[in-house]
Amino acid sequence: MAHLLAEEVSDILDRSNLIRHTPRTIISKENILAEIVKARVQGYALCIEEMMLGEIVLASAIFDEKDVPIGAVHISGSLSEWDKESFCRKHAPLAISAARTVSKKS
Repeated sequence: MAHLLAEEVSDILDRSNLIRHTPRTIISKENILAEIVKARVQGYALCIEEMMLGEIVLASAIFDEKDVPIGAVHISGSLSEWDKESFCRKHAPLAISAARTVSKKS
């Protein structure tokens, strides 16, 4: 969602049933929007224990030839093996590079 227009993001959030899967799941639209901005700046999105306790995940967008996001390279790990900083330092460059390689940008 970090690469969509603000109107598209707003529409998606308005139509979404925001459900808490863990105590760390972000369901506030304001906080989700802040995470989207952060993902846009960083080049990847990060989730820590939002869908499953003990899981850390990051993803970087894949684009089609029209520069529209169509998917993502997603890397997950266990918080029993990684802290946030080490996980991001190791895996963010890999996800970003792989997403760029797979993308069909002109």
